[in-house]
Amino acid sequence: MPVSSLPRESRNVRSRARELVSGGLSTFARFPVMHGKLSGPVAGDQRKVLDDRYDMKHHTQSGSPQTQSLTPEFIDTYAIVGPAQHCEARLRSLAALGVERVVVIGPSAGSDRSEARRAERRLTEEVLPAFRS
Repeated sequence: MPVSSLPRESRNVRSRARELVSGGLSTFARFPVMHGKLSGPVAGDQRKVLDDRYDMKHHTQSGSPQTQSLTPEFIDTYAIVGPAQHCEARLRSLAALGVERVVVIGPSAGSDRSEARRAERRLTEEVLPAFRS
C-alpha cells in the first residue's frame, strides 16, 4: 500500500503526497487489467483509470503515462496520503477492520528525492510510532 506523509503546513499537502506515490500505485492498479481484460469488482468511475495503457518502460515511475490517469479520488481510495494525523487515522481504520499487517510502499521512482526523504522521515517519526506496542 503506498503511504506518503507530508507536513500539515505544506502547501497542497495531499496533491504533493499523491504525486509521490503515483508511480508505485499505478503498478498496483495495473494488476486487475494485466491480461487485457478487467477482472474483479470495480466501481464505474474507477473503470476508466484501470485500462490497459501500462508502459513497462516507465514501470513504477512518477510522471509516467500511466500515472496521468490516476484521479485524486482513485489515489485516495487505494493509497494513504496526506498529513501524519490523516495517515495514522487511515491505518487505524484498517486495523479496526482486522488488518494486522500492511506493506508500506513509499515514494515512487522519479519522485523529488528531497520531498521523498521528508515524507519517509515523517512516516517513521510521526505515524509509525503510534502503532508500536
